[in-house]
Amino acid sequence: MKKILLVSLLWLTSLPVWAQTDSSETDLQNLMDMKFNEDQVRAYVKQENLTVASTSSQAEEEIPSIVSVITRKDILLYGYRDLSEILRFVPGFEYGIDGIASAGQGFRGVWMYEGKGTILLNGLPVNDYFYGNTNIINQFPASMIERVEIIRGPGSVLYGGFSLVTVVNVITRSNTTPEGLRLTTNGLTLDGKAFGTTNNLSFNTKVGELQINGSAGYSLHPTSTRKYTDFWGNEVQFGNANTPRQSYYQTLQLEYKGLQIKYHHFKFAFTGQDGFDTVVARNSYGKNTEYFENYSDAVRIKYESDFSKKIKIEPQAEYSRGNPMFGATNSFSQLNGNLLGPAAINHHFRGQVIGTFKLAHHSELIAGGGYTHDIAQNRTASGAPAMYGSGGITDTSEYSRFTRSVFGFAQYKYQFNTNWQVFVADRFEHNTFGDATAPRVGLIFFQEPFNVKVLYSHAYRIPTPGQAYNSWIAYNDQLKPEESDNYEIEMGYRFTDNINLKTNLYYIDIKHSILWNGGEKSYVNAGEVKSMGVEGTLNVAYTKWGGFMNFSYNRPAKGSTDEYLTADKEYTLGLPPLKVNVGAHYRVGKVTFGLTGTYFSKRYGPSAEFAREALATHHYHNHQSTSYPQLFMANLSVGVKEIAKNLNMRLTGSNLFNAKYILIQPYYAGHAPSPANDRQITLQFTYEFIK
Repeated sequence: MKKILLVSLLWLTSLPVWAQTDSSETDLQNLMDMKFNEDQVRAYVKQENLTVASTSSQAEEEIPSIVSVITRKDILLYGYRDLSEILRFVPGFEYGIDGIASAGQGFRGVWMYEGKGTILLNGLPVNDYFYGNTNIINQFPASMIERVEIIRGPGSVLYGGFSLVTVVNVITRSNTTPEGLRLTTNGLTLDGKAFGTTNNLSFNTKVGELQINGSAGYSLHPTSTRKYTDFWGNEVQFGNANTPRQSYYQTLQLEYKGLQIKYHHFKFAFTGQDGFDTVVARNSYGKNTEYFENYSDAVRIKYESDFSKKIKIEPQAEYSRGNPMFGATNSFSQLNGNLLGPAAINHHFRGQVIGTFKLAHHSELIAGGGYTHDIAQNRTASGAPAMYGSGGITDTSEYSRFTRSVFGFAQYKYQFNTNWQVFVADRFEHNTFGDATAPRVGLIFFQEPFNVKVLYSHAYRIPTPGQAYNSWIAYNDQLKPEESDNYEIEMGYRFTDNINLKTNLYYIDIKHSILWNGGEKSYVNAGEVKSMGVEGTLNVAYTKWGGFMNFSYNRPAKGSTDEYLTADKEYTLGLPPLKVNVGAHYRVGKVTFGLTGTYFSKRYGPSAEFAREALATHHYHNHQSTSYPQLFMANLSVGVKEIAKNLNMRLTGSNLFNAKYILIQPYYAGHAPSPANDRQITLQFTYEFIK
């Protein structure tokens, strides 16, 4: 019946993977219509496949990575609002505040800003190639998402780029659904004090041998209705007027025989009146001057050539462009002027060829190579961080700086027998910063009902053009690429066809972690980031009911830099040491009830005393931290199918008890905690016309 990520309490885990194959349109429709009987539930639970960690569809137990999948049915059952809430219910993920009103990801105790994680939309990059970041909260509405595939660990061998600790691939609704048209619209309110909406149109059709699908949408979502108070005591009232976040997107995918073309446009518009370290006052006319816009355009052309049943060759070319995440659209901005506005553009080029070879004894070789070229262009006006010339902030000369790499990779999997597999992989790059390699090895054991994975990965990431060149346009030859060593053990046990448990342990050691240093006004290597932890997932799936529980626990390991740690070096800043998710659903006729909750242990952040001293003196080394109380957020979703022909309805209450959730800066800088995730009521309607 359903697959979700469910997770257990005291063990080590990585989420189970329960995704559907793209080709199983009939099963998918049965799933969405909740028509599976008990035997079909068991069959469905065993057939889950995904592609995020390989070039071909594979069962979760065979994949040489720890992986997770959240599907459309999970989204509908539990009323998830956007990508950030979907990932919150995956062990290890949580969020923090940084920059100008930007909310980013943390994973397994590691702050992922500055380019430590890859976000993909239908396999195409979304990350800002100047900073390496992605605004996450309120940006990717759930109505656009068919499923989310996640590598819970590094993906450097196949993906390179930002794949230092995780890879998240968002599949839009048009990509795997049956032929037809879907329209989803909702209205939402934050405690009756602020209002928003999300609208999505997706289609999938076939003309002869040409497959066409696409989607388009818009969302408006205020961040909060509470007051934000900076460390100096200045306040700004959040709501529709001061913190609206708007997303616009279009996707298009064409497939003709072996030729595939994918395109997306994504724009995220938001206000940043909370600034980085202080509230930005309105101008003399009483108007907010801080408006920002981040956009991403990406296109990929790929051709799949099946030379035989055992050999597949895929040449592909990819281009994306966008502006830095803090792209001011108002030339009177008090924060950035037009420094990071529309004239500032990042370009990303990649060409590669991948070959997949099916060998004897069910073994497989994936090998390929290519070239990547990233450019930051035209940093022209005042502000920092930025690239401008020796004339200082008045220097409006045009500049273009780049990083590039030539790479090759191979991943070999050998199956000894029906139970044992071993794989080895490596990626080699010659890039702007020198030579680098990313070896991986692993051992997989699977014998019903038990499976084990033992994995080691070395990953690396070169600095972005915006990090490689400091505020002045000189090359920062002191900045080194980030490297990480990752050790993972996963164990899984299927008690019955309906009950599954997975656990995992991990240890992460990131060397030369890249961090923005406010005192030096440049990017620096902050030292080592070491994190170790345990995760667990328990999943129960029956025809009419099911549930899950998962947890994640992490602590910094000895030798980790104190830039991300509490003053006593016991905990990571911003991110909860312990997070527990629970969920349950039950169906009665056409009505489905979904209940979820998240517990956050005590969290920690830089203290107000530290921030005021650091901002006044520009010395950021006298670390002082403070704690924030534990909290629990509960959500309830009620769905009714076919209230009219082809029309479904869903009512969702999020954070029902209005827990005072805040986003905390996960390193020592000057941003005060920012309110988010207020109580929200959402009423959604979906019209589906399926051939």
